[in-house]
Amino acid sequence: MKFIRITFIIALMGCQNPQSQTESPAAHPLTGEWRNLSLKVEIDKKNGESTSIFEVNANTWEEQLKIRPIRTYFRDDSTFNSEHFNLQDSLVLNPSGSWTASEREITMITTKPFSDTTSCTYTIKDNVVTFGCWVDWDEDGEKDDWYLGTQEKY
Repeated sequence: MKFIRITFIIALMGCQNPQSQTESPAAHPLTGEWRNLSLKVEIDKKNGESTSIFEVNANTWEEQLKIRPIRTYFRDDSTFNSEHFNLQDSLVLNPSGSWTASEREITMITTKPFSDTTSCTYTIKDNVVTFGCWVDWDEDGEKDDWYLGTQEKY
């Protein structure tokens, strides 16, 4: 009887799909290169009505910000970086660090060239992700400015 049980267990283990034993888990949907399409920041929104709104779309990005659309790379090893190129295609800023994400929220911990932690909600539709998070856009020391940005996957 013991022999039959062991044989049955071995037979069941042999029936598993061999690919499932060697396949790596699917990459997170945020993994890859993303480029900014638009952003909207509502200044001082956390305590009620915003004092002002700053908005940029794909057509006005370079004119208003004087940089190319930012290229952000989320990697499988939980690292990221965001390349900022000026209009002469020189790299002027490249913050980097680590990221973790659940189904609806991402946390980015920037370690170079400055330290910051930002948590955003996100949704992905087709090849476009929309991030929403509290940031310190006006540099007043408080993350009370609401950022809403879209990026396209490349």
